[in-house]
Amino acid sequence: MTVSRREILAGATAALGATQIKAGAAETRRALPKDFLWGTAISAYQSEGNNTNTDAWLQENIKPSLYKDRSGDSCDSYHRYAEDIAIAAKLGFNCYRMGIEWARIEPNEGHYSNAELDHYAKVLETCRAHGLKPVVSLNHFTVPLWFAKRGGFTVADSPDIFAAFCGKAAEHLGGLMHMATPFNEANIQLLVQIMPGLAKYQPAVKAALAAAAQATNSPNFSTMAYADPAISTPLMQDAHRKAYTAVKAVRPELLVGISLTTQDIQPVGPNSLADEYLKRLYGDWVDVARSHADFVGVQPYTRFLVDDKGITAQPKDAVCARPWTTAFRCTATCTGRCSTISNGRPAIPSILDWWAWIFRPSSARRSRARCIWVRSRARTGYEPECPRAPARGHKASSFSL
Repeated sequence: MTVSRREILAGATAALGATQIKAGAAETRRALPKDFLWGTAISAYQSEGNNTNTDAWLQENIKPSLYKDRSGDSCDSYHRYAEDIAIAAKLGFNCYRMGIEWARIEPNEGHYSNAELDHYAKVLETCRAHGLKPVVSLNHFTVPLWFAKRGGFTVADSPDIFAAFCGKAAEHLGGLMHMATPFNEANIQLLVQIMPGLAKYQPAVKAALAAAAQATNSPNFSTMAYADPAISTPLMQDAHRKAYTAVKAVRPELLVGISLTTQDIQPVGPNSLADEYLKRLYGDWVDVARSHADFVGVQPYTRFLVDDKGITAQPKDAVCARPWTTAFRCTATCTGRCSTISNGRPAIPSILDWWAWIFRPSSARRSRARCIWVRSRARTGYEPECPRAPARGHKASSFSL
């Protein structure tokens, strides 16, 4: 008999809850604020399956490719979203971060699918029916194939095109949303540029993009993560501002924030370049957050140790010996920093499925009431550097079953 991961998780929920209660009785805990958002997260493309009209689907199916495997059916969350949402509710969460796929809603430029808008309305209604507040990403890295073929976010009118989609989505779906972000990790291109070993992979990236351009007969083919940030970043920042305005025009009450990839950049030794790397990671996105964001989504993966030459290697025992200390420190530091530089806007940390401290539904009990926002000191003994940062929630990815 074959048992799916969904079935295993659903069957373990009751036992999980009992374990949490037993563990909670042994120690004094601070109560969460009534409006604190505690949830999990899922990406549209990465979980729905068969998003055949996107740039990523094309890149998975050509040679050479940057992808080892095709996404295919993925988790089939497009059809099985009700099961996933029910499991999230049983785990005790009160919010659900999810995405809507632009390529499904606008399969051709300027032409919107009412059927797909209705589909996502059903997903959001299911969240509400289970007591989960939907936090929606309007874009999570992937774009419609037609948009990539015309040059993606390297074309001057791309901000207007993206804002039109966001406005349409908000018009039809905004009443069911609790919060929204135009982009997931809006500064992802800047993170790619500072990643160690980038030069090693540049030939493969160029070859894959060239193959996509040839396959589509589109010399301007461009993807979000690997576009030239000198060209695309200003356009994406304009796209965020215009998307914010478009959403507010039809749903002024909806909280619209900015989601940033935030790494804990720590100086090492004299003459450290840490400040320079901070500027390279955030660029002008800080100014965007100050003017066009109701909250800041903080998405840390890890820490970078930076000496006078750049990012240096982590200690060999850093991950294995104290993984949760690193996780908490990273989240605390990044949340406090983002709240400070954005003029005190509420910050919502989202610990992602970083390979060293993976958060999966089966290990959800590990993080229950362990987050630094719940207690003044993490179980690891690490004292947060920014305990008074106005963190309003915590969401962990990924909820891929």
